[in-house]
Amino acid sequence: MVKEPLKSWRTGLLLPLVGALLLAGCKPKADNTATGQPTVRVDSLRSVLASLNDSVDVTWREMLDSDAQKLRHIDTLLKRIEGTGQYDKALFNRATSIRASLAARRYERPEDLTSAQIDAYDAATDSLISTVATVYERLPNPERCPDCEALRGRIQETDEAVLPYRLRYDQHAEAYNRFLNQNRAALRQGEDAADSLRARPLFRLSQ
Repeated sequence: MVKEPLKSWRTGLLLPLVGALLLAGCKPKADNTATGQPTVRVDSLRSVLASLNDSVDVTWREMLDSDAQKLRHIDTLLKRIEGTGQYDKALFNRATSIRASLAARRYERPEDLTSAQIDAYDAATDSLISTVATVYERLPNPERCPDCEALRGRIQETDEAVLPYRLRYDQHAEAYNRFLNQNRAALRQGEDAADSLRARPLFRLSQ
């Protein structure tokens, strides 16, 4: 007679407990993963950052392509001058020496940008253009140098394009850096490594 009430008491106690556990298991979790909102926000921030980074990379490549084009014009002009057979050899050799040194001074990646690197490359480039111009001007018969005057014009055009390209790069890099600084904490919640969240170096030019 005592066992039945005891069994009934235990059953009455366990049923509400099991029901509570089941109910708790069915409730949606209130963490970030269940709601998905923080994950969506981080993904959105990454997408914007990637787009800004693409703009920086595009302007960087355009700038380097323009500089490479200028150097090709200079190389062509030097060959045309050499082909005349009548030129100041000492001055010509100086020009070719400066041209050869540019490879070591040229910045290939934004990470290479430092004030010293920029100044060294600009000084060597200016010296090269000036020396090549002097070699050409001292030719006994510059009119016999085919397309040389046109090449000088192209060199000048691409050299004058340096500043606009650098300004455009700085504008995009500054936009990238601003967005990165404003959202760095949120972006670090994602899978981005610390190295991918570094600010982009600048030429630090202003219009």
